[in-house]
Amino acid sequence: MTRRRATFALLLAAWVLAGPVSPAGGGEASGIASITFCSKVGKSSGKAYGEARSFVLEEGRRVHARVEFDGLRPREERILHLLWTDPDGRRVFRKRVVLMPEEPRAWVTTNLSLSPERREPGTYRLRVFLYRMLVADGTVELTAQLPQD
Repeated sequence: MTRRRATFALLLAAWVLAGPVSPAGGGEASGIASITFCSKVGKSSGKAYGEARSFVLEEGRRVHARVEFDGLRPREERILHLLWTDPDGRRVFRKRVVLMPEEPRAWVTTNLSLSPERREPGTYRLRVFLYRMLVADGTVELTAQLPQD
């Protein structure tokens, strides 16, 4: 690790540790990043459509999460890990994202299938790590489809 990278990591760690961390499921930790759960995210704009905290399990649909970073504009690449876990805390999906300094956007997206064959109803969690430090933690409720009369 270069001296510059190590200094940045120490400064970021101090910033993360100094800020208040919201309770589990708050959707935000330390003010570095926030999570918005929605039914769709615009590809070029990154705008979240159909924001909600609960989604019905249904074949062919997905819950999307838009993670926005506030005031974080380092001069080097940003290495992110997005980790989805199921109601039992088991890893369901992990995504590694590298944002290069020349990328103007301050957000990333991830999604999770709402297929009833793959998902059980319950509370699913998305955790966002920047350089392996937790910067955002949010939960979304997946519910079974109501019976049709």
